[in-house]
Amino acid sequence: MTRAPAELIAEIERGPSGPHVAAFFDLDRTLLAGFSATAFIRDDMMTGRMSVRELAETLVAATRFQLGALGFSGFIASTVARMAGRSETEFEADAERVFRERLAGDVYPESRALVRAHLRKQHTVAVVSSATRYQIEPLARDFGIPHVLCTGLEVNDGRFTGGVVHPPCYGEGKAEAARTFAAAHDVDLAESFFYTDSDEDLPLLEIVGRPRPTNPSARLGEIAAKRGWPVRRFHSRGTPGALAMLRTALAVGSLAPAFALGLPAAILGGSWRRAVNVVISTWGELGTALAGVDLRVTGEEHLWSHRPAVFVFNHQSGIDMLLLCRLLRRDIVGVAKQEIRRNPIFGPVFALTGTVF
Repeated sequence: MTRAPAELIAEIERGPSGPHVAAFFDLDRTLLAGFSATAFIRDDMMTGRMSVRELAETLVAATRFQLGALGFSGFIASTVARMAGRSETEFEADAERVFRERLAGDVYPESRALVRAHLRKQHTVAVVSSATRYQIEPLARDFGIPHVLCTGLEVNDGRFTGGVVHPPCYGEGKAEAARTFAAAHDVDLAESFFYTDSDEDLPLLEIVGRPRPTNPSARLGEIAAKRGWPVRRFHSRGTPGALAMLRTALAVGSLAPAFALGLPAAILGGSWRRAVNVVISTWGELGTALAGVDLRVTGEEHLWSHRPAVFVFNHQSGIDMLLLCRLLRRDIVGVAKQEIRRNPIFGPVFALTGTVF
C-alpha cells in the first residue's frame, strides 16, 4: 500500500519516543533517487580520473554482479582497486562536491520528512548502506543524521590501498552491523524501523520490529505483500533502474569501439576526415542502440538537403552529443566552449574530430 508522507509521519509521531528506538535508512533509492555510485563514476569520467578501460571493467563487473555471477565482495573489490594511491583527504573533498553538484537534487523530500520526524522523536537515526562513507557522509550531514554504517575502504598513510574492509555492509553483513550498533547504543531492534528498497536487505528487515519497504524492487514488493509489511513509494524524484544505468554507461563506453573502427580508416584510407566520419556515424548508431533510444524525426530530409549548413541545438542533457552524431552522421565540425577543451578525456577526443574551441 502507498501512503502519503503526512500519514507516514503520523505513524512515527504516534509511536514510542526515545533513543532506544532506531530508524535505519538505506541510501540508494531510499534517501536518494537512483544510485549514488553513478554520480561518482560520471565525475571521475569528466575529470579524467577514470579511463575508458576502467569504465569498461566496471561495467563488466556490474553486469556479472547483476546476473549473479559475481558476489558483492568481488564486485566492490574490483571497483575500488583503481583507487589505490589516491589521497583520502582529496577524495573527501571531491565527495562533498559531488554531493553538492550531482546528488543533492536527487534527495527525496519524503525521506527528508521521515528523518526529521524520527529526530523529533529523539530516535537514534542511522544510514546503513553497502556504499562507502564518502558517498554517505555528505548526505548524512545535510540530513542531520548522526550515524553511518557502511562498507569501509582500506587506507594507509592517508591513501587508499585499493582494498576493502571485510565484511562489507551488505546482506547479512548489514544485519550484523545493525546488531553491533544496537548493542553499543542500547537500541531495541524490536522497536526499530528500517527503510530500504532492496530484497538483498532481508536479513535486516527481518530483525527489526518495523520493516518499511520503500520504493521496493519487484521481489521486495512481493515479499512485503506476503508478510503484510506496509510499503511506501515516493514520486517526487525519478528512480532509474539498474538496466537504465547500464544502458547509459554502455552508450558512453561505446565511444571507444567507435574510435577503434575509425583508426583503420585513417591509416588505410589516408583520410582523417573519413576516419572522423566513421567514428561519428558508428558512435551515433551503436550508442543510441545500446541506450535503447528510438529516434522519430520529422523533416529528416532537411538534415541533408541544404548542406553546407550551420546546425544550432539547445544543449539539454548528456545524451545530446550522441543524438547529434546519430542525426548528422558525417562531414560535421563542432564548436564547443573552452571548458570542454580542458577536460582530460573529452578534450582530446573533440580536438581529434576537428572541433573548434
